[in-house]
Amino acid sequence: MVMLKKFEQLYKESDFFYLQAICLFLFLFPLFFQLSGSVFISNEIIFNTQGRLDLLPLPISVVACFIGILVMLRYEDGYYGVGLVFLVYMLMMLSTLITTSKQGEVGLEKYLLLMQFLLPMFGLILGHAYLEPKSYYLKFEAIALYVLLIIIPLEVVATLMGDTVILSPSLYFFSLYQHIQYLPVVFVSLYFLSIVTLFENKNLKYLILFLAPWFGAYVVASFSLITIITALILIIASLVILVHKGKKWEGLILVALFAASSYSYYMSVQNHNFITPTSVKELDLVEDSVSMEHKKNLIIEFEDVRKKIKNKYSQYAVYRVLPESIEKRFIYWDFYMQEILASPKVFLFGHNTRPNRDVYPSAYNYYLDIIYYFGVIVFLPFIYLFSIVIIKIVKIVKEGKGTVELFALFLIVMLFMIVDNSLKVSCRQPYSGMVIFFLIGKLLFQFSLLLNLKSNFKTTPKCN
Repeated sequence: MVMLKKFEQLYKESDFFYLQAICLFLFLFPLFFQLSGSVFISNEIIFNTQGRLDLLPLPISVVACFIGILVMLRYEDGYYGVGLVFLVYMLMMLSTLITTSKQGEVGLEKYLLLMQFLLPMFGLILGHAYLEPKSYYLKFEAIALYVLLIIIPLEVVATLMGDTVILSPSLYFFSLYQHIQYLPVVFVSLYFLSIVTLFENKNLKYLILFLAPWFGAYVVASFSLITIITALILIIASLVILVHKGKKWEGLILVALFAASSYSYYMSVQNHNFITPTSVKELDLVEDSVSMEHKKNLIIEFEDVRKKIKNKYSQYAVYRVLPESIEKRFIYWDFYMQEILASPKVFLFGHNTRPNRDVYPSAYNYYLDIIYYFGVIVFLPFIYLFSIVIIKIVKIVKEGKGTVELFALFLIVMLFMIVDNSLKVSCRQPYSGMVIFFLIGKLLFQFSLLLNLKSNFKTTPKCN
């Protein structure tokens, strides 16, 4: 009771929101450290850890998330997120115990995978604990905007001054990990949320407009189809929302700045020889092999599998019109689906070993990935989570309680849950996964407030 009173007193103080803002800034800032103790610095387009834990870059977000949970968590409202994470943990432990018959290296590998999947989910607890401040400048979206104002222009400048037209991982003082595979979609989504939430504020509006041309070049320089499509959807949605809010001309200026910058960057590099992220992965597949003979065998095996998959799915018209980057994913999806359905035990509790990492480095689908390793029993809480989100948004629409900001956040969550994680394993990565789960937790807490669910902290404390 004494501890609870101290927390209640803390929430009455305006200083809490400054402390929350600091935690969120560190949570969103993409600074990575390696387990060796050094700041992550690398010029490689796709960094290869070579299977060594001491080389694995971990974001400062991990530490900031746990500190933020201690600072922000309201015990009465924290049950949902904590309960879901605990349930997933227990089901993963059950799967690990059932599939790991012998202790040793195999068991250790499964436990490491467990932590890799579970760690990002703590962002759900942090998001559910977030309190909305009165001040625009301390909102989550404003904190995200501050981070983007540092990272995006710096990365575009580093790219323009480098030898390649694709996004540079090095920002001089530190490097970004997975700066092409996962960070761009997260950054684009955060920028969209800042537009929708902060455009009413005069000063923040100018910062958003200042960032628009930088983002235009950034999106094209990512050479990521998922990022480009997401950016196009969200920039159109931004225009619609701003017009709805009576900000027609500002919205048109925003779109014009973004489009002009995107077009200019594309025209300046269209004749440039560059390496795409996909081709980099294929080169890594070759470079990581131990011998020339082994390299040839891997390439032959990969091409044989690719031909079989093409023959298998080419009868479907949708498959024939897919971009090459999506088409290649069918190779991995087909393999993982066959392995998942190998036996009832595997289907329920998953595999105890990884597939050949040289040929099948990833499932390129978060849900297939988690079912492959831990079985369908661990997927059940995610089905429950998706169901809750859909049920509550339908209820809010029926009751007419929704806001533009809420629907914008819902759109982002749906893009991540349905599209992004069906093509990648974003929720398995420490940085992108934590941010995605944070947004889900934030959405769920907003649902609970709008639907007048029981809460001892319904009203937001005032901020000076």
